[in-house]
Amino acid sequence: MENIKENSAGPNAKFISKAVDVVMLPEISKYVTDTHTLSKLKILTFNNLACILKKEKHYMMALKAVSFAIDLEHELLDSCKEGEKYDIVPTYLNKAAVLSEMGKHAKALE
Repeated sequence: MENIKENSAGPNAKFISKAVDVVMLPEISKYVTDTHTLSKLKILTFNNLACILKKEKHYMMALKAVSFAIDLEHELLDSCKEGEKYDIVPTYLNKAAVLSEMGKHAKALE
């Protein structure tokens, strides 16, 4: 995250990196009390971070961010009630886009 703050990646990157810092604070649970909502907020933030990092050609960091989002989504799916729907496809598409930019097209198709 420090690389994003120090680089000239633009105002969006700095904003998203600040958002990541905020959603990862333990105190955030005082304001967002529903764990599913907090998980979705973190997933969205890390997906957005991955998009910005990909755009700025920081592919390994983008891959880490989107992989973290996927891990969070699997935790969310495991805690969903029966019949509750949640779509993780967009995050996998985001990961495929990062892998494709890295030239790992076969891995992106998996």
